[in-house]
Amino acid sequence: SDTSAFASKEHRKSFTLEEKLEVIKQIEKGERTCDISHALNMHESSVRTIRAQAEKIKESCKNATPVSVKKAVRMRSNLMEIWRGDCLSGLKTKHNKMPVSLALIQEKAKALYDAVKIELNETDAKPFNASHGWFERFKKHLNLHNIKAAAADMEAAESFPAIFEAIIKEGGYSSKQVFNLDETGLFWKRMSARTYISRDEAYAPGFKAAKDHITAMLCTNANRDCKLKPVVVYRFANPRALAGYSKDRLPVVWRSNAKAWVTASIFTDYFSNRLTAKLKDY
Repeated sequence: SDTSAFASKEHRKSFTLEEKLEVIKQIEKGERTCDISHALNMHESSVRTIRAQAEKIKESCKNATPVSVKKAVRMRSNLMEIWRGDCLSGLKTKHNKMPVSLALIQEKAKALYDAVKIELNETDAKPFNASHGWFERFKKHLNLHNIKAAAADMEAAESFPAIFEAIIKEGGYSSKQVFNLDETGLFWKRMSARTYISRDEAYAPGFKAAKDHITAMLCTNANRDCKLKPVVVYRFANPRALAGYSKDRLPVVWRSNAKAWVTASIFTDYFSNRLTAKLKDY
């Protein structure tokens, strides 16, 4: 029956480090794979696998690892082990409370892989692309599933104005000293997802909506008499529309990066070199 066939299915065998070293010793003596297989009572495929991993097995002997410790036939390099641990800890850490998408996981995984590769000086390591196939295995391993992200904490948002007002009163701040800085995205090429068609038409032709956007960061005080120069972040430092224009003469602070995001470096530069100086003058 299917059950008995499954039960009788041969499982993959593990070998001790001592057994693997013995295989390597026989290989270095020039013994044939089939002879080693018969002598040590293991499959030829296992001998070939150990032959391919001989250098890694020898390297593990340099560590204080007893030879009696069982090692799986399928070994992982230090690079993959450390990278995998970083991925797990990064995903399980929810201090940022941000929705985690497929693209974000892939981007973070590739960045972690490159960082660990540099740290371990494994420049000859295989490239890692964070493919969809990798993500499916990663998702299955962590038992991940996709859900709708929870909304913001409305109760805390409703109670914060009273708390903030109390802080202002306690510190004796005036409306001129209270500033608000926030960022927003503007999809300046975004078209409406809906359209009007004749009653005689069954459907409208499809089109791909443009996702080109900028990120704007705005800052002003509660008295509304100190409005700082907005920061605009775009994907290109010198777009065609601004060819020939001096960026310093624009009504905004122009910045750029590949994602059109306000990164930590952009914010730090704005806060240190522009915001602080403007507030001192004010």
